[in-house]
Amino acid sequence: MDNLKREFEYFMNKYGGCQNSLPVCCEKEKEKVIPVDFLSILMQMVELFLVIIVGYIANKCGVMDGDFNKRLTNLVLMVTTPCLMLDSVINSEHVFSLGQIGSTLLISVLGYALAIVLAYLVTWLMHTPPHQVGVMRFMLIFGNVGFIGFPVIKAIFGSDAVFYAAIFNMPFNLLSYTFGVFLMAGRGSETKLRWKDFCSPCIIAALLALMIALAQLQFPAIVGDTVSLIGQVTTPAALLIIGSNLAQLPLRSIAGGPRIWLMSLIRLLICPALLWLLLRGWVTDSVILGVAIVIQGMPVATSCTMLALQYGGDAESAGQGTFVSTLLSIVTIPILTLLV
Repeated sequence: MDNLKREFEYFMNKYGGCQNSLPVCCEKEKEKVIPVDFLSILMQMVELFLVIIVGYIANKCGVMDGDFNKRLTNLVLMVTTPCLMLDSVINSEHVFSLGQIGSTLLISVLGYALAIVLAYLVTWLMHTPPHQVGVMRFMLIFGNVGFIGFPVIKAIFGSDAVFYAAIFNMPFNLLSYTFGVFLMAGRGSETKLRWKDFCSPCIIAALLALMIALAQLQFPAIVGDTVSLIGQVTTPAALLIIGSNLAQLPLRSIAGGPRIWLMSLIRLLICPALLWLLLRGWVTDSVILGVAIVIQGMPVATSCTMLALQYGGDAESAGQGTFVSTLLSIVTIPILTLLV
């Protein structure tokens, strides 16, 4: 009995008590666990960043390279991340209501609308150079939900919350490969969009997860265990890729300048804080609110660099923004959790 009690206390201290495991907690319990939650989440972010460093070192030592990164990226985006999304509903005991799903999608649309307005306003106020405008706006609008968002949401709120993150991220492909390409290429360039960009495995998995949640389908344990096992590969693999990609940037220019740091802070703190001000009065589900705020405060999407290279954007600024925002997110994401 004593051993069981100690294990229970360890679990509560590590994962933040009822705030992370249940959608609604009483206010007194929430107030008690906030300091523990902050430290726990901070340590989680440090752990994630250490994996990024391992990826950086692996690239410098020749264990990882550009070709390996591409193949591993395909594996993460086409296999492990979809399994992580499906795991959030197949192995969940939580019943997702239509109202929760609908409100999550509505919040996502509101979040992107807010980010777009803020991106245009900030670049105008800062008199951003023409060659950087598209990249800077992309940085402020699109966060790294696939590689960092899903692992972080799972670490903070538990596996069930990954489903909400997947719903929240559904507009990403549609916007990033249309409006995002427009930002990178500029008004005068022709852009070639492919229908398969809107039918990625992640989008398909999000739709399947939505159907499974609404229909409350049940699967054999062996199916759930297999999906869960594959999905667990997502976090370390995605972080190793980020570190390896950063290792390919020149060390002298990797940190960027003041404009990159300011844009990163706006992306990580100002934008999610504004969304919190809009939502706090009418979103009563603490998990949905928490997922929305944390997702809104993700670092710059890794696709920023890839699209900049493909469509003639400022790839150097894109790489700098990815590194700086990822580094700062170690501290900013735990801070955001204090809002919810």
